[in-house]
Amino acid sequence: MPKIEEEPKIKNLLIQALEKKYAAERVGIHLTDLICPRLTFFRKTLDNSLTEKDIVFFLLGSGEGELIEQLVGDHNEIIVIKGDVVHTLDAFLLEGGTIVPVEIKTTRAEREDNVVRPHYLFQLGAYCSALNVSTGVLVVVMLNVGKVKVYRIFFDEKELQNIGEEVERRKNLLRKALESGDASVAPSVLNDPDLSWKCVSCNFRDMCKSIEEGWRFIDFVSPLDPNRGYAAKLREVLEEERLKHGLEYELLFAEDKSVKGVKVRGKIEHVDHVRRFCEWVNEKLLERTAEVPFLEDV
Repeated sequence: MPKIEEEPKIKNLLIQALEKKYAAERVGIHLTDLICPRLTFFRKTLDNSLTEKDIVFFLLGSGEGELIEQLVGDHNEIIVIKGDVVHTLDAFLLEGGTIVPVEIKTTRAEREDNVVRPHYLFQLGAYCSALNVSTGVLVVVMLNVGKVKVYRIFFDEKELQNIGEEVERRKNLLRKALESGDASVAPSVLNDPDLSWKCVSCNFRDMCKSIEEGWRFIDFVSPLDPNRGYAAKLREVLEEERLKHGLEYELLFAEDKSVKGVKVRGKIEHVDHVRRFCEWVNEKLLERTAEVPFLEDV
């Protein structure tokens, strides 16, 4: 039996290369960004270093996609932009000069009668809407049972209209969330029975649950000294709102114990009072960015 030992150096090189490939931020809003707009908000606004588990999932999905695309010939991956949303199709067929979108999904479900999920139809319908066609093909790879199911999906005009309107609604909410810095504006799939499984391994699950419970998160562009200056004034503002109006709050600390943000819960007008103060602090911090390389609280 040969000697076997783990090789961390080569593993790290491999993980780093894959992380660089999969973590690159895409330009614009993509249809897949709208499956869970809140997750997209977090990925675009917070540090989102991929875990090893994330990388394995991406790698698995990429490999399966390349394999299954061979079933539909040489036509694969086409990009269509509609309503400022980028639609990237897994593959497509040409039928009488008409492009028919092909959407490829993998699942560990074992029941064939439950394999066509609502979000599969939403995504395929959005591609049909973007291409102005009424039919598409859904390929579902059933990993646990080793089967490939292929379906022809027919959408009527009203269904495509509803899907198009839903894409527009989610896009607008995501943009509003990104512009305001308020994650609560972006819809979440946390309570969606069809998609909540995505939340199980999500890096932002706890934060998302807090938002669903009414918490609002406000981040600072630079950490604050916890004992003086802006942080001390912040505590005064928070305590005043707590005593007068019952506002709940919790300071969020970085590893070095500096204040990186705050989460608050209460009536919207009192939350907005805290938000406006934090926005003022961020403006002051940004004004000093050009003056000093590392910001210190005043």
